[in-house]
Amino acid sequence: MVRMKIEENLKKKGWNAREIITAKRVLQRGELKQSVFQKLLYHFSFLTAIISFLLGHFLFSFSLIPVFLLTSSINLNLFLIFFALIMGVLFELIIKNFEDKTHHLIIASLIIPLLILLNIYYTTSLSNSIAQAIFNSESNHNPLFASVIYLIVFIIPSTIHEFIKTFK
Repeated sequence: MVRMKIEENLKKKGWNAREIITAKRVLQRGELKQSVFQKLLYHFSFLTAIISFLLGHFLFSFSLIPVFLLTSSINLNLFLIFFALIMGVLFELIIKNFEDKTHHLIIASLIIPLLILLNIYYTTSLSNSIAQAIFNSESNHNPLFASVIYLIVFIIPSTIHEFIKTFK
């Protein structure tokens, strides 16, 4: 996909077929000459970025338990929408830097939202349990609804980015 984009861009700039073939060969040689260390460094940096994002998300979501306890469902959902949008943009920025490796994108695009869905579900459930234990009151936050709303808003930045890329 990246190669097709390069070829299209070079054609738009007025390159002829021979120049494009030469440029593609140079790029292929560069990829082949990557050392094992460079490849490992790429994988390590990708995993470090994803793990840091997940860890930060988990820590921040659990620090929001007081917000879950003190707000109504409408305010909580508005807050989650805002938080999900910020995290979605941050995730999209991280993924955009590793865009050339398709298998990484597929793994991250499937696993990360699933983990985040579970995280918000359990955070909401935990806050409901804490409200029951401490305040002896039934909390009215629906964990499934909160996590699905969060997931939908979380993937909006990625969807917009893909839409713009497709029609650019």
